[in-house]
Amino acid sequence: MWRVEFGTGSVMKVIVPSIIHVGAHPFRVSRVRGLSDATDNQALSNSTRLYISVEDDRPRTVTTQAFFHEIVHMALHIYNGDEKKIPHAIHDAIAEGFLQLLTEMGIEFDFSGLPVDDIEGSRENWA
Repeated sequence: MWRVEFGTGSVMKVIVPSIIHVGAHPFRVSRVRGLSDATDNQALSNSTRLYISVEDDRPRTVTTQAFFHEIVHMALHIYNGDEKKIPHAIHDAIAEGFLQLLTEMGIEFDFSGLPVDDIEGSRENWA
């Protein structure tokens, strides 16, 4: 379940849950130490194995954009049937647009409560 906390000033913090649903599918969300070093990606997702992994040690805005990017992948795959037909740059543009809009509205996403997976233990998700 998504949780919202109101901080000081005009910032609203959204606590990212460890399970999110895209369509009817429950995706496990986790942080992975060393993900970008091992894969050259800030985040990865898999619609068959139902996971979204984000790099553990990047700035919040980078992590949030990468998370949105992976959600766009999964949503286009689930709702559109073939997300590969849409250029990868469009995934980035949609994710950046959401990030900019939500940031300007004072909404931040907090990934600190997510489980942290070891890079080696996560490799089976990338197959």
